[in-house]
Amino acid sequence: MNKLKRNKDSYSDTSYYSLLIYNSNSVIYVRTTFITTTAVLATIAIVLGVLPFSFPFPIVPYLRFDLGEIPVFMAFYALGPLASFIAATAYFLVLLVFGSFTPIGPLMKYAALLSTLAGAWVGAMLARNRGMVTFMALGGVVGGVLRIAVMTVVNYIVIVILFPEFLGFAIASVQATTSLAIPTQLTGLILVLIFTAIYNALHTILSLVPAAYIIEAVSRRVELMPTDRSWMRTIVRTMRK
Repeated sequence: MNKLKRNKDSYSDTSYYSLLIYNSNSVIYVRTTFITTTAVLATIAIVLGVLPFSFPFPIVPYLRFDLGEIPVFMAFYALGPLASFIAATAYFLVLLVFGSFTPIGPLMKYAALLSTLAGAWVGAMLARNRGMVTFMALGGVVGGVLRIAVMTVVNYIVIVILFPEFLGFAIASVQATTSLAIPTQLTGLILVLIFTAIYNALHTILSLVPAAYIIEAVSRRVELMPTDRSWMRTIVRTMRK
């Protein structure tokens, strides 16, 4: 009996330590996967942002659609808010060195990224028990609204308070591309802010939709994390429980 009990205890200890080693290895694997994937996506964002892959918004040509945002939001959908924040911060730091109109331009890009990420996260939390479509829709809407609100304030500060001479250039750009009659500077400012808001709404769609589509397609073929296929799938499944 004692021998049997001893063997049983020995087996239990072995199972316990095997489980402990397995869990430790899983934690290491999760952390390694998180760090590696975040670094790769941040690098892709930097490459796309630094190289001349952007294209102008026709009505206000100095506003440009930046493909470098897509990998940042891929990090959000694949790994969650922390990974996307790290990728956005790395992107911002590189733009401070290689970007244009520094530091104002990179700071404005950083504000746009963080406001969209914050809104997308809030939207995801509001989409409880409503499935993937609602998760995407609410994240996009809240992210877009928050981005528009933040960037409207930021643009006002830049073109009215910090660089008032730039307002004339912005109004001239709108007038040249739209042929609208702009009788006063106030009217011009309002039009510039309206078209800037439209630009930010379109950029939200351009950044979020491809990012979500790519991560959803990849996660069907590659296990992004040991616990689940992607962060957004984990959130949706958790919400349904």
